[in-house]
Amino acid sequence: MTNVSCKFLFLAGLSMVGDEDVAIEFGSWVGHSSSCLAAGLLSGGAKGRLHCYDMFKWTGESDLKGTHWSEWSAEDGRRMGIPTLLPIFVSIVHRVDPFVTPHIGNMAEKVISSPESWGDKNVGIFAIDSAKQWNQLIEQTQHGIWSKIAVGGLVLMMDFAKHASQICSFYTVFIREGYLRNEYVAFTASPWAFSVNKPLALAQLRTYEAILKSPERYYILSEARRQVLIDIKTASSVQRASSALTLETTTLVLRHVDACIKNVQSCAS
Repeated sequence: MTNVSCKFLFLAGLSMVGDEDVAIEFGSWVGHSSSCLAAGLLSGGAKGRLHCYDMFKWTGESDLKGTHWSEWSAEDGRRMGIPTLLPIFVSIVHRVDPFVTPHIGNMAEKVISSPESWGDKNVGIFAIDSAKQWNQLIEQTQHGIWSKIAVGGLVLMMDFAKHASQICSFYTVFIREGYLRNEYVAFTASPWAFSVNKPLALAQLRTYEAILKSPERYYILSEARRQVLIDIKTASSVQRASSALTLETTTLVLRHVDACIKNVQSCAS
């Protein structure tokens, strides 16, 4: 988690507009992004309205490389009696807001990620870092979250520029049809942010599969490519990104999108 990304997540949390809305994060891991988002929510008066979902599965010390917990060992885990990353998540996030709610389990399971799990309230911010491909996104969001995201809310896609099927599905469906609008580009980092202009539904995202099979697929994907470039250029100007970062991000995104246009099946899942 870079300082720039953390600052953006803080501002996203601070700007959540609904008085009763909640923020949902899929893929919280040890809670670095969660703590940034929680700090913004807390500063904006939304204490305890962040719900974080993850398997919190710890497979060994290598999970923690690059974190302040890199010295945490298997022996520590055995002594605590909990072979998960949850104690680390709690120690990081609850020092910011002790009322953040972690949810342990697979988001593809209804009992874990249905709206009832967050009190069936409207969602002002939906951040997702657990699904890297379109089919994973479908699986993890199939239990009702899209229809709960409020118009005027934000969808935050972590590592968005690195995954072809996410870029192409969002831009051929949500952006093309006016459901979402790009508001922020993380230049070589994470996340990309989209504001919600019209009510969302899982059925809309599912149409991506039909788009890839349609006779117009190359035209639609080419139009998506054009819009991605427009959004990067606009964000570069508004966010005052350097020419080097702009070029690096453009190159990264086009590598994935152009591969998708050349071989549609490469971005089908």
